Amino acid sequence: MVKNFLFVGNSLGIIRVFDIKTQREMKPLMDNYQLGTFQVTSIDIQEDGGLLLAAYANGSLVLWDLVDYKLIKVIPNMHGTMITNAKIYYISNGASQI
Repeated sequence: MVKNFLFVGNSLGIIRVFDIKTQREMKPLMDNYQLGTFQVTSIDIQEDGGLLLAAYANGSLVLWDLVDYKLIKVIPNMHGTMITNAKIYYISNGASQI
């Protein structure tokens, strides 16, 4: 069964997750301990739905495992200014890169 989800980042650093079919909110994604409450400025999801990359107003990047619903990596202040767009790209052997 294919599920469709909607991911919405907000100004408090929380990524809210909604099941489109049932219109119910799932457990939100956040890690305010490491990021504080910086605005989510960009979200990208891997084609197979396994990973979510989020960018923040403080220049940080966060990688989430959507299968196990856990934080994989935080790259704090990777960019000296607000990141307005971030994307997961693919290389020919099928592995993903940030």
